This record gives sequence, C-alpha cells and structure tokens, in this order.
Amino acid sequence: MHDALWELDGVRYLQPEIQLLYKAPGLRPKDQVDFDNTIPLLDDRSLRWLRQALAQTLPDHPWITTL
Repeated sequence: MHDALWELDGVRYLQPEIQLLYKAPGLRPKDQVDFDNTIPLLDDRSLRWLRQALAQTLPDHPWITTL
C-alpha cells in the first residue's frame, strides 16, 4: 500500500481512495456524490486498491461493479 496521506500547501489529507473506503458502509447520497466525482481523478493503482479493499470488507457493495 502506498502512503495513506498526501500533502498540499503544508496540509495533510487522507488519500481519496481511503476516504471513500471509510464512507462506503454508510452509502449516503453525499457519499455517492463524492464517489462519482472522485473516481475519474484516481489513477489505476488507487482504483485497484479501492476495488480490492471493498471486495475484502464489503463484498456486496455496489461501487465494486463501477470500479
């Protein structure tokens, strides 16, 4: 796994794919919006990581088919 954090202008942020994994169990409308807006910005490595993490933790999650 790559680093869990990234930094911009001195502020550290959780990697977006990890944040999506944390949001996935609730699957609130705003979480779906975040997923839809973030997925096009992720590289292949991040997409694979999220797909595998969801498959292990929430194997029936609808985001898996999108990924």
